[in-house]
Amino acid sequence: VLLAHGFGGSKDDVRDRAEELARDGYAVLTWSARGFGRSTGKIGLNDPDHEVADARRLIDWLAKRPEVRLDGQGDPRVGVAGASYGGAISLLAAGYDRRVDAIAPEITYWNLADALFPNSVYKKLWAGLFFTTGSADLSQAQGDQEDANGGGGAGGGMGQSGAGGAN
Repeated sequence: VLLAHGFGGSKDDVRDRAEELARDGYAVLTWSARGFGRSTGKIGLNDPDHEVADARRLIDWLAKRPEVRLDGQGDPRVGVAGASYGGAISLLAAGYDRRVDAIAPEITYWNLADALFPNSVYKKLWAGLFFTTGSADLSQAQGDQEDANGGGGAGGGMGQSGAGGAN
């Protein structure tokens, strides 16, 4: 299971759910999307050439893991789940990669134009918060918080529980 986080979040936000799925026997991979958490890069709002390509590379990585069931060579049995930004990436990953077997988007935006301009009414406050949060350089503040908490969150790679994360 690829488990994606919501807009403005990071892999740490889905850690509890990842651990729950791992206890139920699933191999789970979480990651921080571009521009979120301690990841690098700029967000592209689920851009096929960036975030969607990143999801496809994660599926490639899963295909090489011994704990992941394969449907064929290079084709892991994989589902993608998430909410908000993560819900959108689950839809897009399935649309761009035939190896995705199941999706479980909890909630997502259909179209940002409709979300920001419903019935031609501009949602100024929501749009401002959305883009300010997404474009702010929070890396220093997040690094300070992680140092204070004694670590970097879910870590990289697959842990003994089967839950892991990648930056």
